[in-house]
Amino acid sequence: MDDKEAYDKKARELGAAFIQNFEKYAAGASADILAGAPKV
Repeated sequence: MDDKEAYDKKARELGAAFIQNFEKYAAGASADILAGAPKV
């Protein structure tokens, strides 16, 4: 796996982890905050 593939894989993993972790705060977040969430 080259560096770009490793980078992309890790970026997807981190984005997914962020989304999963943020679920507990999403109800109290504004639309602007929710719009800034990672897209995976």
